[in-house]
Amino acid sequence: MKNKNQLTEEEISLFCLQTAYLLRAGVPLYALFSDGMSDMKNKKLQRAFALVGESIEKQNTLEKSLRNAGCFPEYACNMVALGEASGRLEEVLLALSCHYDKEKRIRAGMKQAVMYPMALFFIMSLVVSLLVFRILPMFGRIFSQLGGTVSSAAQAMLDFGKGAGFFAFGIIIAVFFAAISVILYSKTEKGRLKLEKIAVKLPFIRDIALKSSAVRFSSAMSLALSSGSCLDEAVAMSAEIMGNKAVGEKLNSLRADLASGISFGEFLEKTEAFPLMFTRMAAVGMQTGNLDEAMKKLSGIYTDELEDSVTAFINAVEPALVGIIALIVGMILVSVLLPLTGAMAAIG
Repeated sequence: MKNKNQLTEEEISLFCLQTAYLLRAGVPLYALFSDGMSDMKNKKLQRAFALVGESIEKQNTLEKSLRNAGCFPEYACNMVALGEASGRLEEVLLALSCHYDKEKRIRAGMKQAVMYPMALFFIMSLVVSLLVFRILPMFGRIFSQLGGTVSSAAQAMLDFGKGAGFFAFGIIIAVFFAAISVILYSKTEKGRLKLEKIAVKLPFIRDIALKSSAVRFSSAMSLALSSGSCLDEAVAMSAEIMGNKAVGEKLNSLRADLASGISFGEFLEKTEAFPLMFTRMAAVGMQTGNLDEAMKKLSGIYTDELEDSVTAFINAVEPALVGIIALIVGMILVSVLLPLTGAMAAIG
């Protein structure tokens, strides 16, 4: 869980990118952080540079300085430590920048997949509420003022429209309280794990969940392996940054099987957290001795596929919700217009 001072994925990416470029230009660390990037508009990022600079002035390494700052995730600190130990700090920082840029895109995509249907549902709630509590009562008063008679068929239609409106409003209230309950339940450790396990099994969300896991795992594995980590260390560090904690725990629980001699492809299949094609391509990369390159390519492939899946999900949800809104509104309006037409004809 993030603390309130931790940088966002976008801010971490920018921090790593600027640090790498300045190192490439030959600027030493103590000079790089000496002024805390005082001209930065992002105050949170400016503070991070200043905190890291204060720690480096005390002769600490960059990895220890990041930890002392208290606003960087464990994974980033571990990767910087590997970069310093292997003498490839600049490369690691650039790779970290790309990694957290992908994390930002994943989070934005997942948020869009959730927020867009919620926004449409909110609009539907407002429309139905307006019809049930304002429009229908207004037409009821119009009927009584006109004094015309309404046929039994038209009255039945009016009653049906009222019933449909109140039924739809009841469904909306039920869904609203169910959503609140799920959100509150997800705030607990037990609830979050349970919901993450359910999400992987739901047919409409499973594809997005699997591809999200594939992007995070492949990106982290590529970075760790190219920085000099062994396979077990790379898996352990990758498990730390999986957005789905249940998947992270599954990866850690199966590390012993990986150490006992099962193939990397079998290891990935046993997690049941990745697309089948992903596990096969990763297995081929392991067999050819190019796992880090294979993971890098897979990360790019599944980043694009994840964005396509999120777009497809939204494109499927939008017409469904719009159709539901149109159906409910249409039934209510027809139930009002027919009796109104009958009343006007009777008066005429």
